[in-house]
Amino acid sequence: MIQASYDGKSLDFIVIGAAKSATTTLHELLKGHAEITVPAAKEVPFFSDEKVYAKGVQRYLRTWFRKADRATLWGTVTPHYMIGQGQVRPEVIASRIHAELPDCKLIALLRHPVDRAFSQYKMNVQRGAERRPFEQVVSQVLANADELRGAIGPDEDYIFGSEYGRILGYYYDLFPENNILILTTTELRADAVATVRRICKFLGADTSYEPDDVDTIHRQGGSKPRVTALTPGFLYRIPLIERFWKNLVPIFVRKRVEYFMNLWNSKPDSVTLDPSGEAFQRLVDFYRDDVALVESLTGQEMPWPDWHRVTLAEQPQETKKDHVR
Repeated sequence: MIQASYDGKSLDFIVIGAAKSATTTLHELLKGHAEITVPAAKEVPFFSDEKVYAKGVQRYLRTWFRKADRATLWGTVTPHYMIGQGQVRPEVIASRIHAELPDCKLIALLRHPVDRAFSQYKMNVQRGAERRPFEQVVSQVLANADELRGAIGPDEDYIFGSEYGRILGYYYDLFPENNILILTTTELRADAVATVRRICKFLGADTSYEPDDVDTIHRQGGSKPRVTALTPGFLYRIPLIERFWKNLVPIFVRKRVEYFMNLWNSKPDSVTLDPSGEAFQRLVDFYRDDVALVESLTGQEMPWPDWHRVTLAEQPQETKKDHVR
């Protein structure tokens, strides 16, 4: 199988997600490594974006890595690849990545599933795309979970986007275990330097690298924007602005502006979901089997105390090829 490339060079790694799990912070930490090249803008999807994908991987690489040093490791941080985009679901994305880049190394950064779901919800509230109380979202989804899974658009897929076991299963079915690195937001926040060095070792980059601003949280979640008029939910109500922005502004300019604008326009807050509340506890129960599946797939115990520890010996003896979707 030949790895798709741009003049003989292709992506060496992809941070596939998960969304709202400190992937922005990880992107900023990796940017300073002399042996690693990532685009200035985070979230420049290829495999999940139908229009971009149709134009081919060479055009994509030429757009984002045209001036990149070919001696460095090329990679992207693209949380869309674990949550989907438009009608393109994670299982399709995993297949596309494997078809084009079978030797690519994959990194997944996982956050406490309930916290991640609530953080994505808050982001959509901040952007003007969600008005329902979170408790209402949970009740509506869990009342009909099997039918809604795969039917809800990725941008509103707060609940199912935290089913890491199901989602990662698509990647483990296709890629060898030694091409996948599983990290958690917990360990990144506890020791950013050690976590980045684990990534460097995994990629074959210099492990003596020590990133700057290791204590900075580059995108702290919030449910209110600094300026409402600059949110997509407000701007795209005006068709002329949306058409101009999406069709006439070059993508490499648009993505950089959107990235830094979204960083600036998110007003951080400390609002969290009450761990003793009904919505939190219902989600803990909902994710119980999936957390066990994550541990089975990865051979790692997840550092989330809301679930009973499940030893590897007690887990179902299923192979990665036989896991239940």
